[in-house]
Amino acid sequence: EVQDKVGEVSDKEIQDFYDQNKARFGGKTFDELKPMIGSQLKARKASMFRNTYLDKLMAKADIDIFIQ
Repeated sequence: EVQDKVGEVSDKEIQDFYDQNKARFGGKTFDELKPMIGSQLKARKASMFRNTYLDKLMAKADIDIFIQ
């Protein structure tokens, strides 16, 4: 469900990430790395969305935690 709400990563986002980190890629081209970068950026977006969603739920919840 989270993946559906995150949406796709744009080509511009992938290109920007590639340009900012080009030195770390050991001479590999954008086309070689595009699928991998896209997957990583989508996973990062999903993680951020999930954390934000959980923070909102926890803020609304009335939960008491008792440690034994």
